[in-house]
Amino acid sequence: MNTTLYVTDAECESCEKVLGRAFERIGAKARFDGIKVELTHEPSITIEQLFDVVRSRGYSATLTPPVPKRWHDHIGDLEKLLVRNVIVTLAALAILQGFVIGPLKGGAWLQQYGLWLGLVDIVAVSCVAALWHLRSYRGTVTCMTGMMLGMILGMQSGLLFGYIIGATNGFFLGALIASAIGIFFGYAAGNCCGTMGSVQGMMAGFMGGTMGPMIAVMLAASGFGLFTPWFFLVNIALLWTFSVLLMQHMGDKPHERIRLDFTTFAAYCIILAAAATLVIIFGPRGPGVI
Repeated sequence: MNTTLYVTDAECESCEKVLGRAFERIGAKARFDGIKVELTHEPSITIEQLFDVVRSRGYSATLTPPVPKRWHDHIGDLEKLLVRNVIVTLAALAILQGFVIGPLKGGAWLQQYGLWLGLVDIVAVSCVAALWHLRSYRGTVTCMTGMMLGMILGMQSGLLFGYIIGATNGFFLGALIASAIGIFFGYAAGNCCGTMGSVQGMMAGFMGGTMGPMIAVMLAASGFGLFTPWFFLVNIALLWTFSVLLMQHMGDKPHERIRLDFTTFAAYCIILAAAATLVIIFGPRGPGVI
């Protein structure tokens, strides 16, 4: 008996090998042609059993060719809530920094630290939003997708925090703190697919955490100029591709969406931004920094 399935998230040869071995265990032989999987099996093997094999490995399948969807077709109430939380939290962070830092550092604090603290707020909220979005989904992801999610969030969080703290405090402190932040976010994001995703995310977080301050220290001698806004514009956009990748992968797969509360989201953002702010203002400074 022949059956054709379409496995949209079988993304590489490794995926084909994983699925091929899984089908063999129930007595089905698979031939892959892109996302199309042609199966030869005994009539006693049901369609539901074939679907169970696919789902057990973290993939999804259909009997008909899938209709391509654009990323914004997956936007729902969860994503709209996320955007609202981001806007409100950014405003709250700016107000808190003004009320707390102003009396401590005097009127010149905005000129000296304003740019960097504003970037801290944007980066902190973006990183927490990406992780919050991931934790809001309950479903399985492939190893390849999990590794990509871990690497994106680990690398970008370490790179961006590293650039900021490297510019204000120097390479040593910037690399030390940013690599720890990157490792944390890389682990937390990559853990959605198990150990392999966590390890890849942590590696990317460490690399980003050392590269960010290195770039900032090299630029400090000649001035940051227009490169800093360009650097953050590009990398924040890349960071938000995390959520786009997540929506594209999870949109058509069986999953549950959990509405995480705003208080938890805002609390994590404030803790992360406050810690980075304290380091920037009161931490030791290396040579050649602001």
